[in-house]
Amino acid sequence: MLQEKTGKLLSVFLQLYAAIVFSLLVGAFFFARFWGERQQARDSLRKSESRLRQIIDLVPHFIFVKDETGKFEIVNKAIAEVFGTTVEDLTGRRDVEFVATEAEMEHFRDDDLEVIESGKTKFIPEEEITDSEGNIRFLQTTKVPFTFSDTEKPSLMGIAVDITESKRVAREREQLEEQLQQAQKMESIGTLAGGVAHDFNNILTVIRGHAQLGLMQTTEENPLWNDLVEIEAASERARNLTRQLLAFSRKQTIRPEIIQVNYLLKELLKMLMRLTGEEINLEFELDEKISPILADPGQIEQIIINLVVNAVDAIKDQPLALGRNITVSTSELLLDNDFVKSHPGSKPGWYLILETTDNGCGISKDIMAHIFDPFYTTKEVGKGTGLGLSTVYGIVKQNNANIYVESESGQGTTFKIYWPSIKDETVKAVKAKELVSAPGGDEVILLVEDEKPSRNLAKKILRQAGYTVYAAENGWDALEKAKSLQGSIDLVFTDVVMPLMGGKELSEHLRASYPHIKVLFTSGYLSDRVARDDDIFKEDRFIDKPYDVPAFLKKIRQLLDSSIITL
Repeated sequence: MLQEKTGKLLSVFLQLYAAIVFSLLVGAFFFARFWGERQQARDSLRKSESRLRQIIDLVPHFIFVKDETGKFEIVNKAIAEVFGTTVEDLTGRRDVEFVATEAEMEHFRDDDLEVIESGKTKFIPEEEITDSEGNIRFLQTTKVPFTFSDTEKPSLMGIAVDITESKRVAREREQLEEQLQQAQKMESIGTLAGGVAHDFNNILTVIRGHAQLGLMQTTEENPLWNDLVEIEAASERARNLTRQLLAFSRKQTIRPEIIQVNYLLKELLKMLMRLTGEEINLEFELDEKISPILADPGQIEQIIINLVVNAVDAIKDQPLALGRNITVSTSELLLDNDFVKSHPGSKPGWYLILETTDNGCGISKDIMAHIFDPFYTTKEVGKGTGLGLSTVYGIVKQNNANIYVESESGQGTTFKIYWPSIKDETVKAVKAKELVSAPGGDEVILLVEDEKPSRNLAKKILRQAGYTVYAAENGWDALEKAKSLQGSIDLVFTDVVMPLMGGKELSEHLRASYPHIKVLFTSGYLSDRVARDDDIFKEDRFIDKPYDVPAFLKKIRQLLDSSIITL
């Protein structure tokens, strides 16, 4: 009986033990499974966080999350680098600890509070920030209200795009557009100035010529003598004025030759010293290794004198304690494609740089846009024509050179002229020959001039000198008269620019039938169809309007006596 009860108890114990063991095994199984899934979830979360961190760190824009106190809860690598620190160091700290200026700090904090308190997104099109190296960065920022959960206090998330480079590009594009507009404006004004000078020179030719003819036919005892002298003097002043206009419009007649600018500057030094006076310190800094240039020496002198006079005006009223300094320097530089891209109108190659610098009052931005305009001056009435810098501009452009100005109010001014250098030693200089004075003659001259007053004046001058003169009003008319004269023409005096047919075309037509005729060209200005190195400017076969009567007759006589065929 006892044995039977013991067996039953043992059986129950074994079943209970088995149940316990089974329960433990099942529990262990499910625990192990739960723990594995939890560990897997943690690993997956870590992996996701790592991937998210990699993604936001790869974003070149600034990404950040701030709490209501201004502490960074999340930042990416881009913004940490701007502040000159690491993501780990920046997280949990406020931007006030890194921002360079108090103004920036207040600006950022005001924007943050506005977004958090209003619960509205704010777009900031442009704001400035100073990076760890002290450079100004321009940002375009969007700030959005943000919370991680309903139980947490509101925060904000921000994304800022660095627009510093795009602003630089836009600024350069704007500067290039301004330079282009300025160039177009100067071209238009130059065309107008050239046209005005052309008409004015024809008028001056008549005024000056008749005044000189009158002086040649009278004496100082005549009551009209002083009047004629005054008329001639006024016409000379007017001629100088038109020459400046023609220089600006790039129609000025030039006699280019190979020159070494340093030698010319040294020769000008004494005269420039007289211009500057004793209270101004004029210094030359000349690079002795520069190459020569092809230029008219007279034009280079005009440039230097005008720039120095302009510098004197800028510093003459400056306190002596600040110094009154003008520096004229020369150097040579090889311009590359990068320079050309940022300086419209320039071309790659070697250039002489002629530079004048002063420490005077400088030029304000609004005046800078007009400094090369003809007749624009900031001087008092009667103290300036406004043609100095416009003359410089015209000469520079006429010779395929470029001029640039660097100046700010109160910071002085620097003018830089980039003039093409000559590296080819085989280039020959073009120089005018000296002419010997001679009287009139009895030869036959074909006069070709479209302006009737100028034509009548030249006819009168030549006939009074003894020449036989046949007059034509244009190239076609001249060809017809040449046919009727059957070769009995010794010289053709012709205007270069005329309607229907100009002087250059006329000379080419005459060459076939009259190979030995001499030709003297004249013009009040030069059109773009006449190259500056054209043959008409060689052998002293060109005379400017308004011409001097004795010089005109001298040139006619010299050409007639010359054995050189001028066609």
